[in-house]
Order: sequence, then C-alpha cells, then structure tokens
Amino acid sequence: MTFFLIAGLVYFGMHTLVWGRICAQLKPGRRTRRLGWLIAAFLTITPFLAHFIPATWPQSPVRVAWWLVYLWMGTIFYLFWLQLAGLGVDLTARLLRPGWRARLPCGGRQLRLIVLITALTVGYGLYAATQWTVPRLAIESPHILRDTRVVLVSDTHFGVMTRQAWVDRLVAFIRDLDPDLVLFAGDQVNDHPEWLAPKARAVAGLNPPLGKFGVLGNHEFYVGLEISRDFHELAGIRLLRNESLVLPETGIQLLGIDDPAWGFRDRGFNVQQLARLAPEIRPDHFTLVVAHRPWGWEEKTVPLGIDLQVSGHTHGGQLFPFNWLVRLHYKHVAGHFEQAGRHLFVSTGALGWGPPLRVGARPEIVVIELLRQEPWHPPAASSASGAATGIGRLDQLPEPGRGALPGRGLVHHEGDDDVLFDTDLQHDLFIPDLEDAFAPSLGGQPGGLAIEVGPDVGGRTDFAHVHGLLAALPICAKHRSALQHMQTTVEASRVT
Repeated sequence: MTFFLIAGLVYFGMHTLVWGRICAQLKPGRRTRRLGWLIAAFLTITPFLAHFIPATWPQSPVRVAWWLVYLWMGTIFYLFWLQLAGLGVDLTARLLRPGWRARLPCGGRQLRLIVLITALTVGYGLYAATQWTVPRLAIESPHILRDTRVVLVSDTHFGVMTRQAWVDRLVAFIRDLDPDLVLFAGDQVNDHPEWLAPKARAVAGLNPPLGKFGVLGNHEFYVGLEISRDFHELAGIRLLRNESLVLPETGIQLLGIDDPAWGFRDRGFNVQQLARLAPEIRPDHFTLVVAHRPWGWEEKTVPLGIDLQVSGHTHGGQLFPFNWLVRLHYKHVAGHFEQAGRHLFVSTGALGWGPPLRVGARPEIVVIELLRQEPWHPPAASSASGAATGIGRLDQLPEPGRGALPGRGLVHHEGDDDVLFDTDLQHDLFIPDLEDAFAPSLGGQPGGLAIEVGPDVGGRTDFAHVHGLLAALPICAKHRSALQHMQTTVEASRVT
C-alpha cells in the first residue's frame, strides 16, 4: 500500500508541475485553471482505475483503455522533464540582459517547442518498442560437449496491451534465430490472466531441441503464482524454482532462482539461494544461472565459479532519462559484464512495463553461443637427468591467451615440480596431494604438487575454476575425483 501511495503522489506531482507551467505559459482564466486541476487529478488515478476494470468487459475496449492510460503516462513523463527544463530556462532568463533574454524560448513559444519535442519523442518511442535488436555473445569452455546456441528472452510482460500479432511475430523472430535452447528470464506475464491462453499456445509452438526453461519474475508473483504456473505449463516452459538441472549430453548445467518479489525478500535472497545450490554445482559442467534480477553476481555467482548468469528486470531503464535513476539502484543495468572469467548478461527485455515506449534502451532478444573448447593434449616431453623438462619454464611462458591451451592454462615442469600456470589469473596454480597427477601424461619426473595462490585471488582458491582448467588436461579419474573433494582454502606453501 505504501508503494502505491508514493507512486500516486509522484504521479500527481508530475501533473501538477506540467499544468502549473502551462498556466504560467498561457495564462488561462480561473475557470480553465480549475478544470485543468480536476483533469490532472483524474489522470493521476487512471492507472489505478484501469486495474479495477471488471474482467467481464470485452477485451478490445479494455485494451484501448489501457493503451490510452499508459501512453499518457509516457507522454506526461516527457512533458514533465521538458517543462522542468523550461523552468530552468525561465529562471536563467531573469539573470540575462533583455537582449539575450529575448533569444530564449519563453511563454507560448516555449510550450509549443515542448509539445513538439514530446510528440516526436513519443512517436519514436512507439516505433523503437517494436524493433528488437539481437546482441550476441560467444563463450568458449572445455566443459561444453557440443556447440549450443542459447536465446535469452526477458520481460515480455504479456497482458491486455499485448496484441496476439505481436506475440506471433516474437515467436517467429525467435524461431528464425535457430536456437538450441530458449531461456525466459522472468516477467513473462503482466496482467489479465483470463486472456493469456492464446499467447501461451503461441509460445508453445517454439520447440528448440534442448527445450524451453524459465524463472519467475516479480510480475508472476503479482499476477498470482498458480496462474503463472498454468501459463508456463501451457506455453511448454519448464520453470526452474531455486533448483538445478543438467541438460543431457551437453555439458551444461542450468540453475534457476525465483525473484524476491513484493519486498518480502531483499537482494540477499539470490545470494542465499546460490549458497544453498552450491553443493549441486558440477565443476565438470558449464554452469548457467537464470535469475530475474541481476543481483548476487559479484557476491556469489563469481566466487562459486559459475560460468554465466543471465538476468533481466531493469529494461535498461526503458525511458531516457529514467535509466539514470535505475543505475542508482542497479550496478548492472544492461549488457555484458565479465569478472575473473565469469560472465553476466542483463537483457533490456523484449517488451516493457507501463508506457509502450522505448527511448534510449531498445528491446532485445539475446543470442549466446556456447562453444566447445577443444581439450589440449600436451606433446611428449623430453627429459634429461637433473634438467627441467616439459613445455617451458616460467620465464619462457608466452603472453596470456597465447599458450598451448589458449586463454586457460599451461602445464610445465619446474625442477621436480609440476606446475599449472593459469594465463587468465597470471598465477601458478599447483594442486596439493595429487602426486604424479601430470607425470604419467607429460613424461616428466614424479614431483610434489602444491598450491600457490596469488594476491589477485584474495588468498582463496576458486576450485571450480581450477577444476575447469584441469578438465581440459589428461588427468586420471582418481585425481580428478580427489580434486572435487578438496577444501575451499589451502595453504600458500609448497608440498613436497
């Protein structure tokens, strides 16, 4: 209730400033002023009235009503910001000489300019909202057993404002991208569940080889959990609710997290659910987390060694300059982010909420190519008594990403020691208590193995990352199994 009260006051404040400025610019009579204030008050409550239209009404007039209400919301948004700028111009004009003051647009001339800019902006926003962009991201991993094309769809907000033709066009657009796997990152539904069935059946026509999976966004909870489940079941979307799932014969593990809706759970909810799912994470798989909000990536996804998180919710801000305000609440608003070899992609969404406009944040359907990185097989190493053997010494290592295992790691001998040099982190990573792990395959002398953690790792070894390196190397199953049971912290010392 508090949220709606605050939203109503802010919305009324926008109407107050706009009508107050119009009165100052046109100087209408008292009766016109009073009528204007009554209209402003009515327009303020129209979004709330729209939600109380009886479900028995026909769909067409309800759709028209919603479109008028939310199109006006977008219009008043730009009238507000432009009138605010106009107020700044008027205040500045008072400080200038009369000759300079006359050059500034004021009064009726200023209002006409504001109306023109608003009309052009709203017109562009209506058009841009229908034009999807297709950002593309490619990630290589030795864990992926076959190349997989993932299509990420977020924030469709299906409801009464969504025309069936738009849904059919969306489905055709996704199908033309030829996905192996389709992921829905939340807020698939928005309102009026009684009219969602045709939209769900259209989505059901998508049949990628690896299936369709999704998570619940905040609007699924607003509409109702049971209703949202029914929609996803009819659409053929398998919901992942704080659980993990392995896609057979792909090397890909999916994790899905519910949205912490209604404020009952804060941003720590994502971190808590990731921590709960941590024992299920398979270090020999490419792990992909679907979470509606881009929370928990730096705090938990990266430290756990999860390869990729995909999210939505922010809409990229949807309407300039609102995206500036969104950045105050979300560090990752839109696009691709990378840290320590882990990835986050935040989609701007396929549609949007409220005003059917997009200005400064185009809608998008994201294509993510998960590519198999071929395992590296070391050449036979020569040996000489008392001499270092193997691929090379530390002072002979190539630049990062240019080694025999590009962008991942190099194995070499340093005296009697077997060393895994991580070219991503620029540190030697040794594995403790796995004696002779590399010796049989490299042909070198058996040597002790140790952990040495560099400062950039913060004194804590990400074993999922280390295991990812080792997975591409010819290590026997016994040693690989032992690695999975190692503790998450180790001494930075040499074991001999």
